[in-house]
Amino acid sequence: MITLEEDSTVEIAVATLNTWKGESRYAQRLEWMAAGLRTLDPDIVLLQEVLVSTDGRLDTGRTLAERLGHDYLFHPARRKFRVVEGETIDCHSGLALTSRYPLNAIEPLRLADDPSDGDRHCQLARVNLPNGPLLVANTHLTHLQDRDDLRRQQLEEIIDRLVQWPGEDPVIIGGDFNATDTDASLQWLSNQSRVPLVSAWQEANDGAGINTMNYGQRPACIDHLFRSASKDSSMGWRSVCVALVAESEDDPIASDHLAVHATLDTGR
Repeated sequence: MITLEEDSTVEIAVATLNTWKGESRYAQRLEWMAAGLRTLDPDIVLLQEVLVSTDGRLDTGRTLAERLGHDYLFHPARRKFRVVEGETIDCHSGLALTSRYPLNAIEPLRLADDPSDGDRHCQLARVNLPNGPLLVANTHLTHLQDRDDLRRQQLEEIIDRLVQWPGEDPVIIGGDFNATDTDASLQWLSNQSRVPLVSAWQEANDGAGINTMNYGQRPACIDHLFRSASKDSSMGWRSVCVALVAESEDDPIASDHLAVHATLDTGR
């Protein structure tokens, strides 16, 4: 969904999705995720809990990237043996980025963690859009309910890294934050001034976040997309919605999370 206008504004479609490792009916879920993302036709996809087996047989992110015809980058995280459709498999659950445009990896950032929920990261990459580079930060913050202080620390570390980035390239930060916009960690992120950010929910949905958990899960809006603030009035989130929605237990459950899909005018 790319348009290049006379003023060199590029409109891109961005999606973020927690892919739920190898849980439930993995092979079917992978097909449902691929079909759903093909329908959305995003230009950039941020993925979390991406299952990659150490023997190379299973690779959620690469499979989705191939179905979309996208470039692909994976950053491994938590390695352990997991049961995937009855088979015990040595695998990683990491972060992945896919893009219609070329991706250049930037050294990832290891985040502070809790011993009971370790191996947290922020994946960083440059997307080479027709009107210039876009910096993308993909992350999955701690899921521990009583550790919003840790989520704030992780977000502070991401902002610290972005402050060091040279130039004034626009930035997208997204993923599974395990926090709603009323939690202190997200309040801090929205109000900090070192890298001013604008939430897609805030800008394109009148400030109201939508439940991003799929059927059977506790409702919460914990998946987010932010853009860097810009003096250029042509830059902004134009729309945002959820997708891959299961309405009942009889519907395909692509993941325990819904996809968040937004359109952004990058503005130059």
